Amino acid sequence: MELLKEVAPQTSRVALMFNPATSLLKPVEAAAPLLKMAVVAAPVHNPAEIEPIMVPLARELNTGLFRRAAPYIDRILKGELLP
Repeated sequence: MELLKEVAPQTSRVALMFNPATSLLKPVEAAAPLLKMAVVAAPVHNPAEIEPIMVPLARELNTGLFRRAAPYIDRILKGELLP
């Protein structure tokens, strides 16, 4: 998130795409206020959930997407995990 803020300092919201089976959300939520950002939780269970997350985000000004390296999400994005 720090890199996102450096590259796009106007970013005030960040969506976190994550595997809902992990506890990744809490550390990101804790760090966001330090960067003056709000977090939008974007849990992804399957490929069909990605577009409904991305489309509204693309319409919002000053919103970025944060996706930590995670094999689960990588497999979804590659289409290896199907609904």
